[in-house]
Amino acid sequence: MEKTGVFPSMESGEINFNNRLLLISSAYRAIYGILGGFITALTAQGKFMKAVIILGCIGTAISLTGLIVMWGKSTLWYPLSLVILSLPYTIIGGKIYEKYLLKK
Repeated sequence: MEKTGVFPSMESGEINFNNRLLLISSAYRAIYGILGGFITALTAQGKFMKAVIILGCIGTAISLTGLIVMWGKSTLWYPLSLVILSLPYTIIGGKIYEKYLLKK
């Protein structure tokens, strides 16, 4: 997002994201989370929802690490929303795949 000019450059080391930028980031993370759940379910052998939930837990753990690292450096709602929504986004992707599978 930096290279496209949407986000400011991080080279200065200063973190200065406003709520508009964080909402844009939240939207694309939602899309990638749902898409990741769908692709995981598509490529999983057998119990696809188990693979989807494992992916969601990994995303939650990584988001939790980001929350801890960014504590007090930016707004709290953004990293907290990533922790809370990582698992549900991947499950939504798995459910979309399940509906796709039932139509076949």
